[in-house]
Amino acid sequence: MASEEDFDDLVENPAGGSGYALMGGATPAWPRVARILKSMKGLWKARYGTDARLDGFILGDAKVRIFADANGDWKIQVNTGTAETPVWTENIRYRKDIEQFIFNADSIASVILVQQTLVAERLWLIGPGGIGIDCSNLPIQNVSQLQAQIVSVLDELDMNGRPIVDAGAVNAASYNGFTLGGSVAPEPVGIANIAGGSAFFARANHEHQGIHEIDVDGAGNLHGDVNFISGDRVAVLRSAQDITVQWNPRRQTTSNASGADQTGIGSGVETNVAGLSAIPIVEANGVRSFRLSLHMNVTATGAGWIRATVYAGTNGQLSDGASARVCEVYAPLVLDRTQSIQIPEFSFVPAAGQNIGVSVYFDVGGVGTVHREEPKHGQLSLHHV
Repeated sequence: MASEEDFDDLVENPAGGSGYALMGGATPAWPRVARILKSMKGLWKARYGTDARLDGFILGDAKVRIFADANGDWKIQVNTGTAETPVWTENIRYRKDIEQFIFNADSIASVILVQQTLVAERLWLIGPGGIGIDCSNLPIQNVSQLQAQIVSVLDELDMNGRPIVDAGAVNAASYNGFTLGGSVAPEPVGIANIAGGSAFFARANHEHQGIHEIDVDGAGNLHGDVNFISGDRVAVLRSAQDITVQWNPRRQTTSNASGADQTGIGSGVETNVAGLSAIPIVEANGVRSFRLSLHMNVTATGAGWIRATVYAGTNGQLSDGASARVCEVYAPLVLDRTQSIQIPEFSFVPAAGQNIGVSVYFDVGGVGTVHREEPKHGQLSLHHV
């Protein structure tokens, strides 16, 4: 077969005359001319031949040949053997009857450089290791079917409105401006949030089930951190995930029914009542009004009257001084007889952190007893309005 040197070494006027050169002179031209003519014959046979076994047009020292087979299809084959014993392997062919381009990645490079826009009914990419397409910034367009193991398109894939089917997983950086392949934590509803790992997207018209709105007297819906706060006589209690709203009368009742009767209270000596002194006033704040009522059972010996005093102060007893007195009652006594001392309900406003207590005073000349044993025990009731 002809080589590039055969073309380069031909001379129009060889030394010693044309016949000298042709017949094997110092610069023999005839063998080169014969090889060139045989190559031209091969090109002619490749175009007009009908025998698929013809050599066709052989290039590159028997490395590549181009010819038309019995069906009139152009074929390009590569010699994987030697020049003496060629083994022609089909690499690329164009079939004119169904307009297909077929690329076999087993025998060519794994990347095909498409220098022009490729328009075909079908583009087949075959190869066990996959194949990439570098379009040189030119679009692939008007594609009916694109079948490949791996396709890497560097510019634009225009399907002309046709669907991509049986694609399996599609790996892309973005789709219609939507970032793919990553995860971003959503805007939090509360403090805790997670990015999520599901492979599914919610539909555009999806719905949520839950409370639509929390509102108070038409003031507008609430969002963010919303707290339920206990109010006057209404308590909001939480236990784990349970929230309880309950009516709370804010009633505080204290009994002195603990231990033996308080005896030997001296004549003319003010004395704190055991069990009914130094009682914390729950939820006092200097603004809230409280109502108090009291009853006690007492017995006097030698005394003609009794005074009961209520203290609301730092200590809740007579040590708070006369300025801490919020109520006093006086009652006559019948000697050696048990009598009830009553303080009807009255209202006062204690300061925050104050305590409350009761003292008794038997007049001069007698001693007394405050009963603590049931059922004669006393009781102090306190609740805020």
